[in-house]
Amino acid sequence: ADLPGIESFRELPLVVAGRVGIFPGVPHVYSDGEKGGYIATKYLLQQGRRTVGFFGSFWEPPCDIEQIKSISMAANAGSYSTIERFKGYLRALEEEGIPYDSSKVVICGYGYSNGFEAANELMTRLAPVDGLLVMTAVVAAGCMEALRNQGRNVPADVSIIVFDDSEIVNMTVPRLTSVQLSLRTMGIEAIRSLNCLLSGNTCGNTVIDVSLRIADSTAQKAGS
Repeated sequence: ADLPGIESFRELPLVVAGRVGIFPGVPHVYSDGEKGGYIATKYLLQQGRRTVGFFGSFWEPPCDIEQIKSISMAANAGSYSTIERFKGYLRALEEEGIPYDSSKVVICGYGYSNGFEAANELMTRLAPVDGLLVMTAVVAAGCMEALRNQGRNVPADVSIIVFDDSEIVNMTVPRLTSVQLSLRTMGIEAIRSLNCLLSGNTCGNTVIDVSLRIADSTAQKAGS
């Protein structure tokens, strides 16, 4: 919905958190998703993982696997955190001279069963991967169960990185290597931007930096 265009919202200060490019002229506070996708993919590649897959989670998918690359170049790509991360994934592959392969991409939801089904779908495509970018720890947990059922070990056979800084990443077995989104910082900065507007000042976008926390779901590939 075009909230700034609705009469009852027109005079209210508005800040968008977690996305970018939603409403022109409105401050947005968001994690650097493209950098997150880039550093996660780059790390897997440096560990000798040369066939890295991507599980793209959406509440309502804006595309299928054949469209996601073109969607990532659209003006509204920042409306989807997954698409921003996908852009970083593509950039890292390109830097390493690895051709993009849509058969290694699965569009899924955000639940445990979505991760389980996504991993099974990937395996039925006969598109082998030795590394995966997964959007949340919950999806990764489902994915790991499906991989175990097929006799595949994490991290030896498939290394996994998620985008999450919640405590659940430390509760899985193995513990998950994760892109830290600094969600608490995002909340603080969103309130700071709102206070700025309430004070009658102009306020621009705020980009929250991301970092990689290494845990047990990633490992150097044997022989690399």
